[in-house]
Amino acid sequence: MQLSNVKLLYKIIGCFLLLSVVVGFGVWFAASKMEEIDRTYASMLENEVQGMKANFRANARLFNFGRMSWRIIAETDPAEMQKLSREIAANHKEFSDFIAQAKKGLPQFAADFDRIDRMFDDMMTKEYPPLEQATMANNNELAVRLAKDIAKHNQAVRDAQFAISNKLDKELSDRSHAASADVASTIKLTVLLVGGGFLAVLALAFAIVQFGIARPIGRLVGDLQAMARGQDV
Repeated sequence: MQLSNVKLLYKIIGCFLLLSVVVGFGVWFAASKMEEIDRTYASMLENEVQGMKANFRANARLFNFGRMSWRIIAETDPAEMQKLSREIAANHKEFSDFIAQAKKGLPQFAADFDRIDRMFDDMMTKEYPPLEQATMANNNELAVRLAKDIAKHNQAVRDAQFAISNKLDKELSDRSHAASADVASTIKLTVLLVGGGFLAVLALAFAIVQFGIARPIGRLVGDLQAMARGQDV
């Protein structure tokens, strides 16, 4: 093998190595970015989405309380009234448990969740007991009046929780859109990087062929034609 051929072979091998490096870097870049995006979505599913589900379940307990507070007034059977009283107490505990779960998944809203937890707890410990006592004493007129006052406060708690839900929805939407934009950007950058590198390697290979093979062959043909005409070369 001639020395010139060896040099040309090294150049060709260098082109392939350069192409491999460019492609490898593109694959590494895309993989690292996709892993980062995967962590973002995993965090959303494990924390934000679970916190939002707990918030919705707590909100359902507010509606349950409103329904049961009127139902206990309408009930006439003492046994059923006692049963409803226990269900209302259990509903209160479930609300607090779901709020605690929501705080764990959404610590950035902990102050908001603490506020509605206090609002509901005050309603259950200060405003509801007189209503239950009036109901048990068959003083329905007083019980209805107290129930109307409690319904206003219950609505205030629901409004506060609805405001949290709106903020949660906006934050999740913003994070989801940002992750989607990151995916599109990663795909575009990877295509540009690999495609640009491939074109650069093709241009380099063309230059090697042009200056390392075509030009010497052209000179050789010219020399042979001159020799055929009897000229010294």
